[in-house]
Amino acid sequence: MLDLTAVGGEQAITAVDDQGHQEELATTPVPFRVRHRIVMYPNCNWFAARFLDVENLGKRPLRLKGYFFYLLPAIGGSPQGDGAAGPPVPNYYARIGAAWKDEAAGGAYGAVAV
Repeated sequence: MLDLTAVGGEQAITAVDDQGHQEELATTPVPFRVRHRIVMYPNCNWFAARFLDVENLGKRPLRLKGYFFYLLPAIGGSPQGDGAAGPPVPNYYARIGAAWKDEAAGGAYGAVAV
């Protein structure tokens, strides 16, 4: 079991339309600290990740409307050759989950909500 802490919120992430363009910022970002728990099980090729808490590090109120696990591809050591695995949806973090594959490296990984 690993408890992980990270900081973020200095740079805003906005919604992306079907053409891949980000929306304009509607408000100023609020810095935060977030904690997750990762649990790995013997002889399994998967692990469980759980959101634990978020702490406001800014001066303005932090309004948390939701959260998601943001997976970036780097199978085989780099994102080159990695492509989305699964249905072709505009936002890969949609409720169905996120998955990446690299045919040349022979690997894949993804996330699903339970």
